[in-house]
Amino acid sequence: MPERVTREVTISLNIDKTPFIEASAISTEDRIVTLTSARDRRMLWRADGRYSTASGTELSAMLDSLGVRAA
Repeated sequence: MPERVTREVTISLNIDKTPFIEASAISTEDRIVTLTSARDRRMLWRADGRYSTASGTELSAMLDSLGVRAA
């Protein structure tokens, strides 16, 4: 990843990509997909595309419902 800021906020996964994309219902690799999952592999939250205030509010609400807060 060429941009330093992008590298600082991105987690790269070394996985077999095709099964992951299929299981996550990701329709294209041309957009950013943000996923939050539980340890048991349940998908807790997702957003497609650029960050928006609405998606940030949804994510915060989901984290609040779990009693999770970032430091």
